[in-house]
Amino acid sequence: MNGWVGKLLRVNLTNSSITVEELSRRLTDQFLGGRGLASKILYDEVDPKVEPLSPENKIIFMTGSLTGTGVIGGASYVVVTKSPLSGSIACSTAEGYFGPELKSAGYDGIILEGKSPQPVYLSIEDDRVELLSASHLWGKSTSRTEEIIRAEKGNLWIAKETSVASIGPAGEKRAKIASIINDRHRVAARAGVGAVMGSKNLKAIAVRGTQTITVADGTQFVDAVARAWEKFKSTPVIPQTLNNIGTSFLVDLINKCGVLPVNNFQTGVMKKVDKISGEHMAETILKANKGCFACPIACVQMTEVEDPALQGEGEGPEYRTIALIGAACGIDDINAVAKISYLCDDMGIDTLSFG
Repeated sequence: MNGWVGKLLRVNLTNSSITVEELSRRLTDQFLGGRGLASKILYDEVDPKVEPLSPENKIIFMTGSLTGTGVIGGASYVVVTKSPLSGSIACSTAEGYFGPELKSAGYDGIILEGKSPQPVYLSIEDDRVELLSASHLWGKSTSRTEEIIRAEKGNLWIAKETSVASIGPAGEKRAKIASIINDRHRVAARAGVGAVMGSKNLKAIAVRGTQTITVADGTQFVDAVARAWEKFKSTPVIPQTLNNIGTSFLVDLINKCGVLPVNNFQTGVMKKVDKISGEHMAETILKANKGCFACPIACVQMTEVEDPALQGEGEGPEYRTIALIGAACGIDDINAVAKISYLCDDMGIDTLSFG
């Protein structure tokens, strides 16, 4: 189908049945992206009166037609469900390697329905798909969960790591701001998607694949990607800035524009913004850069706080986390903002909603 694999996984957690379905060409023609496609499936299959945290709700992990093809920014996948926070259709997006791995395993998306009687996680290794016990993972942080699953999977049959998307204790307890974390630091954050996973006793999805994703004309596709990258690199400031300090470069810029959400949006300007700016983060806690699948920008900032009172390490914080945990809460200490961000990721909580 050129870009699409043409298959969906349907997993009924109540009776542990797993089936492979053909992805309709009609639907992919009508809904080009993963968000539209997953929203259409949810619209067709879930009654709008369904309680979001009931077994009757469904949660859908969906890639897009460009996911995993090598196009710049083609690392994304979406999580679509009925939101326990808003009661409407939720769509949370994340990057990393999970989406491309799902495509490489031979599936464009996963439709999860029902509720498992016991904690489980879904394991996908090409056409080997199974539900495994997650009783030993329940209550653990997202980072520890990923660590354990990767150790269990090992690298015996393929020379690359398993990509894991999991919930933390917040999702297990059905917190309405619970997120889903994949590849340790990438987050499908908004609208309580992690709570829906928790309501289904689904701790994680682990995926690893070996298949190749096809496009209509490989030569022209590679040439188009190369031209797009050259054009992007010629854009003033942004490529190098994103590589250096990620989206946190926006903190100082937006403060100068007078629209930083300071003290719960009471004002748009923060006097000590230099203490939480991207530039200050780079000077104090930034350790390395990291990129998502096939992305040369590498805007993910890996940081470490050495202050004994706030010690920790993880990703970011990015602009929105700094804005909502830092500026909006009146916190002008980048160490404190980073530590809160690390804890939120480990517990599986959306940093924006938390702030």
